Amino acid sequence: MGPLLPRNVVINVGAHRIAVVRVYPHPDDPGRSVSKISYYFAPEVLAENPEFAIAFSEGFTRVVAAEDYATAETTQRALASGLLPEVLFGRNEPPLHHYHNTFRKALDMEPLPFLTPAG
Repeated sequence: MGPLLPRNVVINVGAHRIAVVRVYPHPDDPGRSVSKISYYFAPEVLAENPEFAIAFSEGFTRVVAAEDYATAETTQRALASGLLPEVLFGRNEPPLHHYHNTFRKALDMEPLPFLTPAG
């Protein structure tokens, strides 16, 4: 078996810094994942203000864990309950469309339909 490859990568680019979030499947539980976050800063920013890197990385990690992952965890629980017949992804979520269509293609399923607004 080869190396474990990420199933999703998010690159967050800002002024003088980049955050890269790689999401890997959990090796023993398909309902879980492992995230690895890397931070990259412009050398001149670190030279002038090394505390910026610490503050940014701690803040970014805190928001991702407390907000994004907390929301994902409750969503996963709701989906696993089987009580929701379907989920609607908004137009502002193209990574979710791509992610699910990638799996659907691998499972020889039709891609997710795109709905147009009524009217």
